[in-house]
Amino acid sequence: RSIITAEISGIINMSALAVSQLLEHAQNRGLELDLETGQLENQLLIEAVEKMTLDALPKTTKKSLSTISSFRDEAKAVKDESNRLDQSNKDLQSQLNDLRIKLVEAQRTIRELSSETKS
Repeated sequence: RSIITAEISGIINMSALAVSQLLEHAQNRGLELDLETGQLENQLLIEAVEKMTLDALPKTTKKSLSTISSFRDEAKAVKDESNRLDQSNKDLQSQLNDLRIKLVEAQRTIRELSSETKS
């Protein structure tokens, strides 16, 4: 039971950290997220959670440990994908800036050629 309790505590802490990181990441990207605190305070939901017992959990801890590992693997995969997309975004921004510079140069050349042909 103490192993299961420790695992549940770990899952709760990881969940809280995941929510915190999601909210921070959303804020950094300028997204507005609303959290329905009324649902967090819903007494029926709280009572349903309180009625859960450790006996209802699987007897083997291997499954719980693999679940935690899969959460970690998934979180790492999401972070890796986020980093890849951030780098891709930086690359595209750089390409966009290069194209803007070329556009300005092309417009300048067109103006110069247009004024030369009018003269």
